[in-house]
Amino acid sequence: MKSNLIIAEDNLDCIKNIYNMIKIKNLNVEVVGITTDGEETIKLIDKINPNILILDLKMPKKMV
Repeated sequence: MKSNLIIAEDNLDCIKNIYNMIKIKNLNVEVVGITTDGEETIKLIDKINPNILILDLKMPKKMV
């Protein structure tokens, strides 16, 4: 069974690198969402409840 993963990052180059690393390493992980700001990330986490979250701590619209 694949683990669900959300990538929360506002830098598009970083997103591409993370995504490509996951594909190259052939990990048992499925990227189910990519977000670029804090509010969007929180909504997606509530909706999907991922097993794994790669999170950039300094993003626009960060909610404390």
